[in-house]
Amino acid sequence: MDSISKRYSACGARIGCLATRNKDVRAAAVRMAQGRLCPPVVEQTAALAMTKLGPSIFSPMRDEYMRRRDITFEGLQRIPGLICEKPKGAFYIMAELPIPDCEAFARWLLTDFSHEGETLMVAPGPGFYVQDETLGMPKGLNQIRLAYVLEVPKLQRAMDLLARAVDQYQG
Repeated sequence: MDSISKRYSACGARIGCLATRNKDVRAAAVRMAQGRLCPPVVEQTAALAMTKLGPSIFSPMRDEYMRRRDITFEGLQRIPGLICEKPKGAFYIMAELPIPDCEAFARWLLTDFSHEGETLMVAPGPGFYVQDETLGMPKGLNQIRLAYVLEVPKLQRAMDLLARAVDQYQG
């Protein structure tokens, strides 16, 4: 499986491929693909141009994402009670906060929290899990997903804001 959005850091570009010998996986993928419209012409044109860039673009891109990951991870580690693992290939971190309901926390960030005129937006964890009511408590209820797609100084500021927000929300 491969995609333009992940390979070239082209967020939102929904062009990719899947190769499998598994007939069930292929049938499911075909059903999914038939339920969607084709990618816009501009995305197809951009994807073609990206494939001509060559392999030299990947090292600087990888190094930049590693810097972004490390800054985000280090900032999260300074928040008391927060639990997360350092990603080895993702563009995001799933972080377990010392907060019982991260959906309520995410709403609060946007409606009530501000420090020096700024706030931040997080993605609540439950939306990234398949939920099964028979297992009881929803998965990811106390987790957030943080994509480290911004520049390092902005990520540093975001981690500072998050630490302040968690502290204030708990208090």
